[in-house]
Amino acid sequence: MAVYPKLKFLTGPKEGWLARVNPPASEAELEQTNAVRRRFFREQNRNPYMVDIVRAFRLVKGARAYIEVGSRDKGNVAWVASLLDPGATIVDVDLENDTRAEAQVRNELGPDQSYVCVEGNSISDAVIANVARHIPKGDCDVVFLDSNHMYYHFLNKCDLYMDFLRPGGFILAHDVVWEGSAEQKGKAPACELIDRHMPV
Repeated sequence: MAVYPKLKFLTGPKEGWLARVNPPASEAELEQTNAVRRRFFREQNRNPYMVDIVRAFRLVKGARAYIEVGSRDKGNVAWVASLLDPGATIVDVDLENDTRAEAQVRNELGPDQSYVCVEGNSISDAVIANVARHIPKGDCDVVFLDSNHMYYHFLNKCDLYMDFLRPGGFILAHDVVWEGSAEQKGKAPACELIDRHMPV
């Protein structure tokens, strides 16, 4: 996991920005997380490793606007909904939507939470415009990027979705240690580049 704070807008002592992610994930946190995630498991990705995700997602607690890009089985969306404000807006972006999983997520939501699925390429103009219809640029508390892991795609995503963040918001990114393949660079070198301008 990597955390990209919208630094130039954050106020207060630097050491306080990420203090709540420092303690290790507790057994209680992991059990609560896995209890939700378990209901969404698929055969090809059973029992995902959640220890670092639990720590990073402490930043989501009480957020009113959340975007997840690359939701796959949608178990993470369902779990995150339990951390958000009771009236939060959730926008779920994925290349192909799974109507069964979407319906399952809706059953997990609080009665006043709003959930929207946006289908398509996460960096396309159409998808960005659709997301902005539900969460205006500058209004989002947290964006979680977990779709395409390639270098240029990830850099584009960071650039496009950073615009959605409110002052002091965060981008969370998954699978950031992946270097890529002989043919294409992955997220790890992209994170190194971003880190020159915005601490990860």
